[in-house]
Amino acid sequence: CDYPVYPLWKAISTDFATNGGAAAELIRNFSWSNLDQNTVSASIANDGMTIEDAAQKWIDENPDTWAAWIPAG
Repeated sequence: CDYPVYPLWKAISTDFATNGGAAAELIRNFSWSNLDQNTVSASIANDGMTIEDAAQKWIDENPDTWAAWIPAG
């Protein structure tokens, strides 16, 4: 199965967006492709991994992706 193409909007409150600091910036920076999501889902569904292990595997294999989400300094 593939997901239909549509914009995914992440909603945060105006107050949090303004005053949430690094946490709000991380949410604004977050971007996850269908391939990323499907990779983690396949590890869980097809390989019998736990959610935590599948997430850690993705993290270990995609440092450039998630590092871009982390606010500087």
